[in-house]
Order: sequence, then C-alpha cells, then structure tokens
Amino acid sequence: MRVEIPNGPPWDPLDPAEAHNHLAPPVRSRLSEENVALRVARELQHSSKRRIWSTLVSARDWPSYIWLALILCLVVGVPYSLFNMQQTARRQQMVIEAITDIRPQYRKILELMKSGPITQVDALTYNNVTTMDPPDFTGFEVLLDSRIFDLRRWGSGTDQYPPSSHTHLRVQRKPESANNTHLLLQHTTTAEKVSIACTTRSLNPTLSRMQSAEGIYLWELDLDFSSVPVSSQALVTIESILPDDLATETPQGGRFFFEVDSPTDVLEVWLLMPEGRGYDSFNVLGFSAEKPDLPETVVPHTIAELPYGSVVTFRVFNAKSYRYECHWTWEDATD
Repeated sequence: MRVEIPNGPPWDPLDPAEAHNHLAPPVRSRLSEENVALRVARELQHSSKRRIWSTLVSARDWPSYIWLALILCLVVGVPYSLFNMQQTARRQQMVIEAITDIRPQYRKILELMKSGPITQVDALTYNNVTTMDPPDFTGFEVLLDSRIFDLRRWGSGTDQYPPSSHTHLRVQRKPESANNTHLLLQHTTTAEKVSIACTTRSLNPTLSRMQSAEGIYLWELDLDFSSVPVSSQALVTIESILPDDLATETPQGGRFFFEVDSPTDVLEVWLLMPEGRGYDSFNVLGFSAEKPDLPETVVPHTIAELPYGSVVTFRVFNAKSYRYECHWTWEDATD
C-alpha cells in the first residue's frame, strides 16, 4: 500500500475557503505563514505552565498570604499542641502513680477499668465444721475498711458475671488482744460455695463453712494476728467472687448489700455500676442486727458520682457494724 505525503501547507481550520458560514466576512489566517504556527504552538505550550513560586509573594496573588498563614499555623501549631499534650499526659501519669503508691485501692480501680471484671480468684480451700465461735473483736480496731464492688457485667443480660469484691482492711492490734490473737470475719449466705482469696499470707488465713439451717451457710475467714506486734497495724487484702444473692435487680432499679463485721473508723466503698444503664437516684440504708427489719438512712460523709453512673464512691466515718444496702433507680425505669 502506497502512502502519499502532501506537499502543501498544513490544514488551517480558519481558512476562509473552508468556512461554512458564508455570511461572515472572510478572515485571513496567519497560521499558514512561515514559522507562525510553530511560534503560536510554543507560546500556548509555555502558557500552560503554572507560576507558583515566582508569584507567591506577589501583591496580585493575595490569596497566597492566607494559605501561607494557614500552613505556618499547621507547621508550628500542631507540633506545639502535640508536645503540650504529651507533657500534660506525662504529668498526669506521674500524679496517678504517686497516688496509687499511697492508696492501693486506686491502683486496683485503674487495673479493673483497664482489664475488665474478674471471673475467678485464687480461692482458699474451705473446711467443713459443725460449730463456730461468735466473732470477738476485743483488742482489734479497724482503722480503714475500703471495698471495691464490681457490678459492671452483673444484670439480666446474657453476658453477665457475678459481682466481685476487693477489700483492704487496715487493722491495729491493741494490748487487749493478748488473749485474743485471731480476727474472725463471718458472713451468712445461701451460697453453697464461695470463692475467697486472701493475699496476706503472713496472717495464715483459713476458711471454714458451717451449715446453720436448711439452705443457709455461715462462712468464716480466720486471720491469725499472733505475728503482728502489739500497737502495730496490718493491711489485709481480700478478693472474692460474691454470691448472687447479694445483688438483685428490678425493672425500676437495683439493690446491693454488704456487711461490716466490726465498727470501723472509716468505711470507704467504690461501686462500679452496671454497664449501659444510668441511674437517677442513689441512697444507702443500714440495718442493725438487733433491728434487722428497721432500716436507718445512712448519710455518707462524702459521695461522688461519675458521669453516666459508671462509678459511685462514698465514705462513712465511724461506721457501725451493720448490714448496708445500696439502692438506686434506673433512668429508663418502667412502671
């Protein structure tokens, strides 16, 4: 196949001879002149190049100053803000570590908030007994009874866990304890089995169970203070998976109770409330052993509630040896 190359001038779309509109006056095109088409093409090619840096500080290009200010804010402001945030977080972490070193309960709360509720503890092996002596607190003074009750996963849903307890007792042994070296902590429940762990091994903790009536069990934790010098203090740490009968729930609210065995100088309670539900009101009642059916309103010395009912903490000074009940109503309660 033979291809013929034309020898004439290049095609000119503005050639009057090719125009279809004969009413318009003829226009003489210069693209057919020598070197004109090449020069025009090069000018069009150069005009397509954007001039950015050469016109960056030009007064005619004033929007560049706005963009320049924004870029400077980002380049300088963002690293400075990140640096301040890092320094603030570091200082807060130092404060938290200092507080947790002084108060072990704070460290435990942070651990629970990060890791979630516990499902098991290194429980003590219990012994079945037929008799138990009533607890005698002569010679012992409970200076601090600090407890954390984790109710976050407890509820009526399918993903539920029994409540757990983390207790720190600061006990001082007095001279009157010369003939009474054992501190007995007792609790009555319908649970046939309980999981109780005592990490204070120096007190030789032992756990006993006695069936007092049909379906009623009396559990006793025996702590030996014979190795604690008189007038000295001992810190007792107890963890347990609580029986289900300690907490009940209704469509209107919830109820949780715990017992204080001995009069306490300071009772401190932390409640990690059930997840996903807020509450409208929270109050504490006390029941004495002499009048178990007559509730007494307990007015805590301090009470704090975190947003959306996630954590409630209260403190009672000179707490009596009562059964304490915490009551609350749900925000979405139904009649």
